Amino acid sequence: ENLSCYGVLAKVIDLVAMARQTYGKKGGVPSRQYFFGELNMSENGQSRSAAKINEKRIFVLDTNILLHDSTCLNAFYGSVVVIPLVVLEELDHFKSEKSELGLNARHVSRKLDELRLKGSLEKGVLLQNGIESVLVKVLATFPEIFEKKTDLPLDVVDNKIIMMAKYLSDKGNNVTFVTKDINVRIKASAIGLDVEDYTKGIV
Repeated sequence: ENLSCYGVLAKVIDLVAMARQTYGKKGGVPSRQYFFGELNMSENGQSRSAAKINEKRIFVLDTNILLHDSTCLNAFYGSVVVIPLVVLEELDHFKSEKSELGLNARHVSRKLDELRLKGSLEKGVLLQNGIESVLVKVLATFPEIFEKKTDLPLDVVDNKIIMMAKYLSDKGNNVTFVTKDINVRIKASAIGLDVEDYTKGIV
């Protein structure tokens, strides 16, 4: 038993030494690193997870997803979640309601405001839930979508969101458009997009 204990202790000492060599020290102080989950701090103080974000894996969310589950962002860890700016415009219509929809709209707005204070939502801000992370972006409508030939009238908000997802997909990303609206799923699928429904906590 003593030998096994000494063996474990020796391994721990070796791991600490290796970690110090790997991550380096400044002024004798090891870099801020959590070895379980390997969370570290970036230069601007924002925590970054070594559980890598696949920036080519993108989920574009429809308004109804955020209204259905205000904590839905946590369901897409390891990827990028894009919230089109027009979705925020739609959320504004619900924020004053005393219903569950209004409660969810307000919760989402507060969460995005918290993320805004940590960095640029256009470039993406990391949202962490324990050791799991998702990169959240809020993007304005790409001007290029108005140059594409499409049968979808772009004065309709749903169609703008669909075409934003299509634009990101055409750029070589692995994009899934997530919506609870059946007709919107059909339209998005008809132009070649990968589409999914969403149930709280399950994509």
